Amino acid sequence: MLKGFIARFINVEPEKKILSVYFFLYFFLITSPFTIMKTFRNANFLHKLGKNSLPYAYLLTALIAGMVVVLHAKFQAKIPKKKLILFSLAFFSITNIVLYLVFLTRMKWFPLLYWVWVNILISVLMTHFWLVANEVFNPREIKKIIGFVGSGGILGGLLGGLLVKFSAGTFLYDYLLLISSLMLGLCLLVVSLIFKAQRDDLPDESSEQKKKDGKQSVTSAISFKSCMDSVRKSPYLSLMALIVSLTFIVSVLIDFQYNGIVGNTFEGESNLASFYGLFNAGVMVFAFLFQLFITGGMIKRLGIRGTLLFYPLILVFLSFGILFSPIIFFAIAIKASDKSLSYSVNQSIREILYIPVEPELRYRAKVFIDMFLQRFARGIGAVVVFVFIYFKIPMRFISVASLVFIVTWIVVSLKINKGYINVIKQNIQRKWKRAEKSVSDTLDLDYTKLVFDTLESKNRSEILYSMHVFDLIRQDKFTPEIEKIISQKSEEANASSFDALFGAEGGSWAYITEDKEEKEDLKTNIDEVMSLKSYQELMKGYTDKVIEKSKETEIEKMEIAKAIGLMNPDSPLVKRLIPLVKDNSPEISRYAIESAAKLRKKEFIPLLIEKLNSPMVMEDVIAALAKFGKKAVPDLEKNLKDPGVDIQTKKGIIKVLSREGNQKAADILTKNLDDIEEELEDDLIDSLDKIRSEMPDLILETKIIKNTVLKKLQRHSQLITRCIELDETEQKEISRSLSNLFKLLGLIYPHEDIMKAYQNIKSGTKSSTAYAVELLDNTLSKEFRDRLIPIIEDVSAAQKDK
Repeated sequence: MLKGFIARFINVEPEKKILSVYFFLYFFLITSPFTIMKTFRNANFLHKLGKNSLPYAYLLTALIAGMVVVLHAKFQAKIPKKKLILFSLAFFSITNIVLYLVFLTRMKWFPLLYWVWVNILISVLMTHFWLVANEVFNPREIKKIIGFVGSGGILGGLLGGLLVKFSAGTFLYDYLLLISSLMLGLCLLVVSLIFKAQRDDLPDESSEQKKKDGKQSVTSAISFKSCMDSVRKSPYLSLMALIVSLTFIVSVLIDFQYNGIVGNTFEGESNLASFYGLFNAGVMVFAFLFQLFITGGMIKRLGIRGTLLFYPLILVFLSFGILFSPIIFFAIAIKASDKSLSYSVNQSIREILYIPVEPELRYRAKVFIDMFLQRFARGIGAVVVFVFIYFKIPMRFISVASLVFIVTWIVVSLKINKGYINVIKQNIQRKWKRAEKSVSDTLDLDYTKLVFDTLESKNRSEILYSMHVFDLIRQDKFTPEIEKIISQKSEEANASSFDALFGAEGGSWAYITEDKEEKEDLKTNIDEVMSLKSYQELMKGYTDKVIEKSKETEIEKMEIAKAIGLMNPDSPLVKRLIPLVKDNSPEISRYAIESAAKLRKKEFIPLLIEKLNSPMVMEDVIAALAKFGKKAVPDLEKNLKDPGVDIQTKKGIIKVLSREGNQKAADILTKNLDDIEEELEDDLIDSLDKIRSEMPDLILETKIIKNTVLKKLQRHSQLITRCIELDETEQKEISRSLSNLFKLLGLIYPHEDIMKAYQNIKSGTKSSTAYAVELLDNTLSKEFRDRLIPIIEDVSAAQKDK
């Protein structure tokens, strides 16, 4: 029964469930003694030194915290990280016993000393706790266990508070510090078990990378300055630092108001200790229930941004309350909210924000922010309190200062969510591009085809070969490198090669020349000949004769088709291209299609669309129609919607529109998502994905796309449910369905981000998959997120074992 109860809150891999329990105990055994120490500290301090001495404690803590960070950095450079954490626990356990002995001497300065020491203790131990947790769990796992693990800390606080409450005024009260030392000793055992369970994943030495590419490790070279620079130079970590600073400044102001009102309400150390014990226990009960049952769901429902805003917005409301009515009720309410939400929501979300940061950078940042900056921020809060005390401003007006800092805190929180997503993106890489994109990035396909056609024509017809060479010259692509490739032994092509077509007598030309002017002269001379009326008449008769002949004239027809493509679009010979496009010979038709694309006469468009159902020339027709641009779009749209047009032709039309790659083509394809034939669905979605990848700023009709996504999500879920044991065909169907889902999502959300996520979910490691899902969790709207992510996580858990 207990196992089933725990399983509700630990939805991670079996091998990490035991680690989750260890972390629960680790957190419990830190916060329980800390709550005892803190309760004892507050009561002793207020009883002996009074509330007006609190700012001195805040300032001294900030000063000592800086020294501790420097000292900690020196130890960290020499001691393995694991040993440093264990050493810290042992050190605080022993020094707490020493301080207990000092307490028995009743020295006047003890309350101030103990105040500072307790703050340093919790800063160091909490920093170490979250450093280890962030190394063991990825963002997705942390979100799943944060409620369970966090409740361990809150239960520890509850136990500590109750121990103080029921021991106040009894002989046990004086021994609470010894009990807290014993708990820290037990924590040593738990942390050792964590290191043992995770020995293959956590670094064994602080100097594990002292030598990397001949350079000293970042970890071993750590210093206070390097920690501060790591935060200062990172915009994301700077926002983190600012949020933490504002949080703790506000916390000091609230703490001063609270302790001041409590100090005026209760008298005597025993009464204060009893109140603080009961208060801390009560707050921890609320925080425990909130953490266990609400925090995880809140993060899931509200996301990073919404959860970040929840805490400060509650404090805004209560700050107004205490401003207008500074009574014990509002003092308790605002402190209880600050403390409970700080331990549950705020601590959880802050640690999630740290997780995607690179480990070494995260370590330095946490040392600076959690160990130093938190205490320094308290020092700033103390200065604000000093101002109020010095000018004798009524305590309730501290709420005005609190509100200023809280509003700033809210503004920064709105900014950091974007930073979090950007850091998540840095943890995943795009693994591949679309195939045609990769080719087009490295090759000019039309140019490459022309070169290969030139080489191929060499063995077919000297006329074809010469025309191909002229085509290269005409397009200024006849470079010395290409000349070398196609000429091989520098064979000369004679102008007599053109005699049958040009009707010229004699005269020769040498295409192998590096003289640009000669090439220009050649282009001019040939263009002039081809524009002559006499030439046009000659060619008309020759063309009609060739077209009427049988199959034996295939080469001649190819020559005619190529020649017409070199002519002016207004030439009367252009109409002779129609029967050549329709020719049953793929070779003849291919040359005619290529020429039609060069001439771009509108009357060729319907003819080319009809040829899309011919598999042998389909790709040539697609390339040709794409060159017509917007001129072909109306005919393409009309045929795509026509129920009488065959599927093969429609597939070709979709590909043509995808090559168009413009807003109009995308709009046509999007409108057809609603009622497209099932056989065309993959082609249509893929074409939209292609256009989107080439035009990231494309504006699409998202309502249609969202409806399609929801339908496909439902269909995908049914497919997975139906296929319990998948055969190869079913696996392919599910893979295809998932691919289409992500392509559609890429039409609504940033395409690059969605494709990165998909590729890492498809073929990434466990870690990159977790970051990919986290990116989706912070990118998709709730209607998609709640349906898609459970599917992905279930499939990933079953299939990935990397």
